[in-house]
Amino acid sequence: MYLNYSIASKTLNLSLTHIFTLLIIFKMEKSSRLVSSLVLLMLILLATEVGPMAVEGRTCETKSSEYKGICLFDANCDSICKVEPGFDGGHCHGFFRRCYCTKPC
Repeated sequence: MYLNYSIASKTLNLSLTHIFTLLIIFKMEKSSRLVSSLVLLMLILLATEVGPMAVEGRTCETKSSEYKGICLFDANCDSICKVEPGFDGGHCHGFFRRCYCTKPC
């Protein structure tokens, strides 16, 4: 179970373990609270360094105009599609095993 917390357009995902750790830190005495605060600050800084992961765009598929017959091997389909203009690869799929060329949308 996670809790999402936003700070200045950055979202932190806090699990129950993190929440319980924070509660324990705030119940400590003043002498150890400073050390705990520094550790907490370091954890927050490290968590924000991870940042969001980049998301790739969608991949569009089009039936190959050059490939003839039943598509049995992805490598053959891929090499044919790379020759077709605008496509960067391809693979076999479907009930009738056709070659579909792929490109970023």
